[in-house]
Amino acid sequence: MPWDTLDDHDARITLYSELIHLRTAHVALTEGGIRWLHADDDLLVYIREHADESVLVAAARAGFDLTLPRQAVAGHA
Repeated sequence: MPWDTLDDHDARITLYSELIHLRTAHVALTEGGIRWLHADDDLLVYIREHADESVLVAAARAGFDLTLPRQAVAGHA
């Protein structure tokens, strides 16, 4: 990374910092298992599960509209 353009990357550095903090703040994201709920070319949806908590994660390239069956999230898939 060229040092003279460091200011151009502030938003990305802030985002990465927030994501790292989020991950370390939730035991499900560091020690939990993973269960895939949806995957296609533009969207991944999964749940990280630990005995103490569950975290639903959606990673998308753009806006999306997705309806998951209730039993998929409740663990009865």
